[in-house]
Amino acid sequence: MKKQVNFLVPFVQLLVICGLLFIFGNLMQTMPKQISGNGNLGVVSILALVILFPFSVYVCVRLLIQLRIRPRGLSLLGVGAVLDLCFGYLYQLQSYSNYKEFVKEQVISSGRTSDEMYIDSITSGFSSYMNSQFFNVNTFIMFGSSVLVASVLIVWISRRIVCTEVNEEGF
Repeated sequence: MKKQVNFLVPFVQLLVICGLLFIFGNLMQTMPKQISGNGNLGVVSILALVILFPFSVYVCVRLLIQLRIRPRGLSLLGVGAVLDLCFGYLYQLQSYSNYKEFVKEQVISSGRTSDEMYIDSITSGFSSYMNSQFFNVNTFIMFGSSVLVASVLIVWISRRIVCTEVNEEGF
């Protein structure tokens, strides 16, 4: 007899690991009045999260199947996750813009430079000055929502395929 695997434990473990990676990325933030040094270690967190994403989706799919969520509940879960992604993205755009202005003001007030090109370079892309904008509670929730959206789509599509195959066989 085959033992049923409980996917709740690996799901929680992946959630904790991803949370720790977000904390690590946030800790690699360079404060506006400091000199950044060489490189951005927060990129390591991004690479690890990209690698963990498919594993997270797999475990979440298995958990959703194990929980036997009905189609209506699955749809509501998916819509809720998509709405969270939309509102989280809008919030993140505003927060990023505000923080970019804050860093600009701090660098100018510290007397380090008033060179617009330099300030633009440290407040765009994967600059270590902007890590707090890439690794925060909102982006962690958005990461979880994207895992949930992908998982719900996979479960929903796989259920549709199974239903279609059963109907074609005449059962």
